[in-house]
Order: sequence, then C-alpha cells, then structure tokens
Amino acid sequence: AAHDADVIHRDLKPANVKLTADGQVKVLDFGLAKAVDARASAGGDPSASPTVTSLGTVAGVILGTAAYMSPEQARGKDVDRRADIWSFGALLYEMLSGERPFEGETISDTLAAVLRAEPDWDKLPGNTPPLVRRLLKRCTIKDPRRRTQSIAEVRARLEDAIDDPGDSASGISLTGPVERTSSRSTLLPWLIVGATLLALVAMAAWQQLNEVETRPLLRSEIGLDPWASPDGSAVNLILMSGGHRIHYAGEKDGKYRLWIRDLSQLDATPVLGTENGQVCAVSPDEQWIAFFGDGKLKKVSINGGEPIVLADASDSGRGGDWSEDG
Repeated sequence: AAHDADVIHRDLKPANVKLTADGQVKVLDFGLAKAVDARASAGGDPSASPTVTSLGTVAGVILGTAAYMSPEQARGKDVDRRADIWSFGALLYEMLSGERPFEGETISDTLAAVLRAEPDWDKLPGNTPPLVRRLLKRCTIKDPRRRTQSIAEVRARLEDAIDDPGDSASGISLTGPVERTSSRSTLLPWLIVGATLLALVAMAAWQQLNEVETRPLLRSEIGLDPWASPDGSAVNLILMSGGHRIHYAGEKDGKYRLWIRDLSQLDATPVLGTENGQVCAVSPDEQWIAFFGDGKLKKVSINGGEPIVLADASDSGRGGDWSEDG
C-alpha cells in the first residue's frame, strides 16, 4: 500500500531492522522516507557508514547508506519504489550469506562497487532455493527498468520459496531428505524474516505518510518581560531542545545578566554569576550555560555560582553550539 502511494523508505539496512526477544521484526528510522511525485520519479568503514544526507531531496542529492544504496541513489537521481527493492535485495543477500553484496575500503569505493560490480553469488549457501537466487538477482539489477518492479511480487516469491524451498518448478531439486531438512532449518527463518520485513516496511511507511498528512500545525507565542528588551531589539535567547525552557539575557534593576524561565511558569529566574553576560550555548544535559562576558568565554551552572573561564573571547560574541563531547 505504501509503495502504491509512492512512499519509499530510502534507507533500508541492517541497522534499521531489529529482531526483538520474542521474535518480532521491527523496522526503524523512517527519517528519509518520502512521498515521491510519481511523474518526477519515472525518469572510513562502509559497513558502518552513516546515512548520507543533505538538506535537499531533489535530483542531484545523494541520500541513503552506501552499502545498501541503489545505483540511482548513488548517482543522486530521482528514486522510486525500485530503490527500496534494491536495498531489500542487498539486505536479504547479507542475511543469507553473512556478507554485504557491495563493499569497499572507503565509502567512495563502496559506491563505485554499487555502480559497477556484481554480487558474488557463490557466497550464498549451497542450499539456497533457486527461486530465491533468481529473486536476488532481479532485485539487484542496476537498471531500475529491468529490476523487479513490485515489492508485492518480491514477497510473493519469498512465500513461494518458504512453501517449496526445492523450487521443483525450476527443474532443480535437493538430492535427499537430509539435505532438504537442512535447507529448511537453515534458510527458512531468514526467508520468513525477509517476508515479514517487507510487510512492516510497507505498513510503517504508510502510517508515517498518514501522520505527516494529518499532523496539525501548532503555533504558540512566548511573552517576555519588557525589561528583557527595553528598546524592542532582538533578544539574546535560546529555546531548549525539549521546548520546555528558555535562556536569555536581560537587564532588570540596573543589572544585566542571564535568566532562565520554565515555560510552565510566568516568572524568570536570574542565573547568579552571569552579570554582563551574553548567552552562547547550553550543554546537552542542560545543566550548564556557556556565555560571553568580561572578555572571556565562561560556563556556569544553571543553578548559579562561580563561573568557570573557558577561553579568552570578545564580549561581542554571539551564539555557539555545545557538542556532545564537550
């Protein structure tokens, strides 16, 4: 249903698929999922490589993860459902073989392999059903026009393989009952996981599309005390990531300092030790405030106290960012 509505995930990879303790498959991180205009869509360590992102989502921008990215994604072209089919094929190959189908020493090398190399099909287990082998090859055809066109078709073929791992229709069968049992016991769980994964991707993407379409737009205003900006100029202010508290500079009773206001309260609280300071940044744990004052960059506890000098800095400094590693 999601693909029928031109909703694609665009970042299927092992890190986004989790198996819970009770055996349920969960698909994570629909951060790159997108409802695509069907008219437009017609035309370090690579294994741990981060999702390649950019502010744009148009042709010429690469989004996805190198080792599981379709060739059209790697080229920055418009993508459609067939990009997810490619990524699923790469993921299923790794589930069965224990190795990625496309790999290189660097992310650039991996992208080059995606564009030019073919998977080593000999690395698949010898008892892989012929139907699954053919399916994997069709999922990873570099030309999207020749690739399997429907994720529903992929799921149907997997279900056929689960029902008949020997794929008697292909003219190739397993040689004996022991080998057939081995085939089912070794590969069947992964094929079931693969079929379940397809259903979950479609369901989650569809749910996300509906959430995006129905999510209401909320607007709110935060009133500041007149003394925070007596001349009506812009306020040196930081809104915390959780949206529950603001930090700003203001002059009251003849003293210019930093203030904290919980948005559930009407009154702001002064931060002692920040006289003549300008807000720079707040620590990730929201326990410290960095500020400029007296020709220094300083930090002080949100509860106030003696500030700690971090570096020499201009009093006219404005803004900054406090990284996770300090």
